Amino acid sequence: MRDRILHYLAGVGSPQTSDQILSTVLKIRSPNAVTADRVLQAMIGNDPRLQFKDGRWRPCPQHAASPEKIYHSTVALFIQKPGSGAHPLSMRGGLCRKDTDEALEFDLTRSLQGLDVKVLKSWAAATEGELLIVWSGEMLRLWHRLLHACRLVRREDRVLCLKALAARALSRTTREICPELLAPELGLPAPDPDHPVKMAQFLCACLDPLLELIPEPHRFPARNLVAWAEGGKPAVDFTRLGFGRDHIRQLPEGPGIYIMRNRAADIIYVGKAANLRRRVGSYFTSRALGDPKVSKIHEQIHSVETITTESELDALLLETRMIRDFRPPVNFQIEIHEQPAGYGKGRNLVLLARAASDEKVQACFLRDGVFVGQQSARLGKPASRSLRAKIQSIYFPARRRRRRSREGWEMEIALRWLARHRRSVNFVDIDDAGDCASATRLLNCYLLDPDKLSKKVFYR
Repeated sequence: MRDRILHYLAGVGSPQTSDQILSTVLKIRSPNAVTADRVLQAMIGNDPRLQFKDGRWRPCPQHAASPEKIYHSTVALFIQKPGSGAHPLSMRGGLCRKDTDEALEFDLTRSLQGLDVKVLKSWAAATEGELLIVWSGEMLRLWHRLLHACRLVRREDRVLCLKALAARALSRTTREICPELLAPELGLPAPDPDHPVKMAQFLCACLDPLLELIPEPHRFPARNLVAWAEGGKPAVDFTRLGFGRDHIRQLPEGPGIYIMRNRAADIIYVGKAANLRRRVGSYFTSRALGDPKVSKIHEQIHSVETITTESELDALLLETRMIRDFRPPVNFQIEIHEQPAGYGKGRNLVLLARAASDEKVQACFLRDGVFVGQQSARLGKPASRSLRAKIQSIYFPARRRRRRSREGWEMEIALRWLARHRRSVNFVDIDDAGDCASATRLLNCYLLDPDKLSKKVFYR
């Protein structure tokens, strides 16, 4: 614990108050500054490496650790995916702590049950606040996907992409850098890509030789090192925007939609997100500026606002309504859209999303591949008369309705979401049911047994 506090103080490079240390390093909230001082003094005791002066803590000069010593407690992560057509969670990887050589290896390529969530949770908690080394940003995205699937959240405050650091330190492009070529440059043994833990250990071993190639002012603290590794890349100019990075950091982490406006307050783009802070923040990184859609947005954006929803499915429906009502120009630029997904095209489904209250479920109606409405239903009870009437009127009307023309973007939004969540979302297939009575009977199977909504059942 005292080592973590020393590393934190050396990393920030300025004296810190007791409540700042407790909240940042130990995740403890103190009622007032006096109590925080007493608690931290009891924890630190007479440790000669730390001194308390003028209400702030700082490392003693004679005990200040070198950058190599500070980065000695880093954690390295290496993740691989078997192929592009595999399940989103089909991956294998390894974690390694540099100071203790403690390691964790997981393999989800054959079975999605091959990971102990409790062990992963302990690793995520133990490495909170440490410098995390990854080979590339893609590995970090896979790590976040895995944590999200296990319902875990890790705030990556200090992440170092070793590929970018090595490319700049060796005056190469990122395309010319790979672990096999980097090893002889640094005088290290060749890595073994078939063993993720050994690859994570290789990433740990690369850090110290690379630090010797970096100008000393940029080696430490970690934020200087990360900024130097990303140097030379285009940066987002916040001076012309009506908000800054602090506004993005304060956005909620739940699901919802984000609305981007120009200086005239006109809506230029609407999007949905499972995590608003992470999704909106992804538009304001150096990597994102090369994306055609992001470039179109940055040409006009001045402000951004968010609306939270109970679930990602509610966000999807709200996004569809907003686009239909306001028709933002960037949303309708076909050249920036992804390719439409083929899964679910023209299908008639009743999608089921568990509400936050755990007492109700949201039934969303997909007709001919487009969302046409929604209605809540109470769990533990069969479908109500109004819900049965809704299903009857949408899918089995007394008179044959004239088929309304659908815009391509409406179907694209619905099908992309359905293709991405088809292995987790539960639904009733109206075409398979054939009639209203059969569809209601299948729907009641979910409503009368709420446990079925917590896992995927009735695979299609």
